Amino acid sequence: MIQRVLVATDGSEASDLAVVWVLENMDTDKTKIFALYVIVPSAVVPFGGRVGVCEGACGDSYGLEQIQKDEELMRRKIETLSEGFSASIQLLVRIGEPRSEILAAAEECFADLIVLGCTGKGLGTRLLLGSVSTYIVTHSPVSTVVVR
Repeated sequence: MIQRVLVATDGSEASDLAVVWVLENMDTDKTKIFALYVIVPSAVVPFGGRVGVCEGACGDSYGLEQIQKDEELMRRKIETLSEGFSASIQLLVRIGEPRSEILAAAEECFADLIVLGCTGKGLGTRLLLGSVSTYIVTHSPVSTVVVR
């Protein structure tokens, strides 16, 4: 029986579908659900032991205040998606490379299942850049569901 689920979310439509899939297919009264939101490290640069700002090559400035705003937006999105379900979803926010952070969070949460959305990238993009979902499916020690 699945008792702990980690659903990776990035705010995209594909990841929203993954959250809804978990809510519709798991016994939400008996399953602990963790939603993981990973902020990509190119947007955040450590500065003096604190989260700093990355400008220039990284594009927009991104600092602690922005991370807090993103976390709040994601929290509200998860709450909206889970309306009407008797589910309690614990939001986890990490800074790192999504592939490794998803696997690390799954291990730390003792997840029995990882669920993530598929962005529908074409073959060329997947070959050049790789796919988070493909990586997780091939490297996860637990069952993985990719929602389309």
